[in-house]
Amino acid sequence: MNAVPRVSVCIPAYAAAAFLRSAVQSVLDQTYGDLEVIVVDDASTDGTLESISGLSDPRIRRYSNPSNLGGGANWNRAASLARGKWIKILCSDDLLRPRCLEEQVRILEDPRWADVGLVCGWRDVIDAGGKRILTRTTGGLRHHVAGRAALRAIVRSGTNPLGEPAAVLFRRELLEKTGPFDGSNPFMLDIDMWSRMLLSADLYAVPSVVCAFRVSGDSWSVQLARRQSHSYRRWIDRISRDPRYGLGTGDLLLGRFKSAGLNLARLAFYMGFVSRISFGKGAKSGRR
Repeated sequence: MNAVPRVSVCIPAYAAAAFLRSAVQSVLDQTYGDLEVIVVDDASTDGTLESISGLSDPRIRRYSNPSNLGGGANWNRAASLARGKWIKILCSDDLLRPRCLEEQVRILEDPRWADVGLVCGWRDVIDAGGKRILTRTTGGLRHHVAGRAALRAIVRSGTNPLGEPAAVLFRRELLEKTGPFDGSNPFMLDIDMWSRMLLSADLYAVPSVVCAFRVSGDSWSVQLARRQSHSYRRWIDRISRDPRYGLGTGDLLLGRFKSAGLNLARLAFYMGFVSRISFGKGAKSGRR
């Protein structure tokens, strides 16, 4: 293995003791081994870093912030510590599938795709116990997609077809060119970054599952669904005023319309999920 790893998987963590070990282990279990795992704990009080104390792999680098920075700032700190040519942000309760990095690095290192700056893939949605609930694809995005076309597809979809951070591997130099994650709209950290990167790079969408995105069975998930929709509208209003994106009125109207419809579907999903969890808990404890 090289002294400087090819891939940096950055895990910004906060109050993540329950799932952090599984997330880190999913990186260590990759079929692609030339990597580092950077864990940055954002001043948790639940023993987040202690949960991985038994993992002695030298590829793990552990950091702890003296005070809480918040989501966006911690993502940026984790990324700033990366040494690899390729970077992935992995949320502390999500998982990588074993061949994720192998498949995505292969694309980024292929001379045919020199203009590609981001590689994304499908993701499984899992529950707290790791059981698959459903699989999310990249919509109409397949294989090589020009950056501007991918950006327009994101806006017109009303959602984030590239996926959560775990689904995307990107070039380090692209992050340096684009600038830091924007923490002013926290639920758009990823989609905002992907969109800015697509202004100067192309996308490659791998048509296979590369990661798992975990959803919670508590009321927070429902609140999150509502806030995501509001955050999307804030984000699309902002970029509509930025001439770099070159978006048409039709793109923006379709994005807003689809965002509203998807919000209703998202709320129904989360509320149904919460109801199933609550029913299961009640049945096990003898409550009705």
